[in-house]
Amino acid sequence: MSLLSVRNLTKIFDGNKVVLDHISMELKENDITFILGSNGAGKTTLLQILLGLIQKQEGDILYQGNNLSYPLSNEFKKKIGYISDQPLLIEYLTALENLEYISYIYNIKFSRNDFNGILRKYGLTEIDDKLVKNFSRGMRTKLNLCFLDIINPEIIYMDEPTIGLDVMSIQYLTSKILEFKKEGKTFLITSHDMAFVMQLAEHIYILHGGKIKKMDDFKNHPSYSLKTFNEHIESNINSMNGG
Repeated sequence: MSLLSVRNLTKIFDGNKVVLDHISMELKENDITFILGSNGAGKTTLLQILLGLIQKQEGDILYQGNNLSYPLSNEFKKKIGYISDQPLLIEYLTALENLEYISYIYNIKFSRNDFNGILRKYGLTEIDDKLVKNFSRGMRTKLNLCFLDIINPEIIYMDEPTIGLDVMSIQYLTSKILEFKKEGKTFLITSHDMAFVMQLAEHIYILHGGKIKKMDDFKNHPSYSLKTFNEHIESNINSMNGG
């Protein structure tokens, strides 16, 4: 079942720069969908539209078959979570204070024990007085994931979440995404990390030249090597060029 549908979405910058050209795609409920494409292909722009941060020129976005109106309602915003390529944290607060702030702006009541339980779950309990500005990249990502436990969104958008992470942190992120999936979450993720994509993707779309293409056949080759997977993506991009 399609939880979220994008239909004929168009975004034009500066009057004539077409970044998204009547693209359509589906997010299947409780599935992990990836969008691939080169820098500047429009992946982040698409996420920003879905988040309600920028406006589209044309097209519709449907949630459970119902057209979403813009600006997005506060009720719908509570259904979505977002992990950006640069974790969105308040640098001069501690991890606990960041969680307290998020719960405040979402008007969700948690006790101090609840917050400590979440931090413990993500291995962030030994940093009581440490300000976020002194956190490693991996610790920042873990704290951003803590926010999802507070917000409890239905749909999670991630924009290049593995940037700057070491191998162990990427493995940790991968395991958490699979845990969230078991809880019924739906994901839309952009990434250039093909090993990460191969581990998690249930659906793949390619954005290129303002157009979008669903890569339907990648699951027919479960024995793909990383090299073969990359070559298959390149082949799909070439077909979008008419090659």
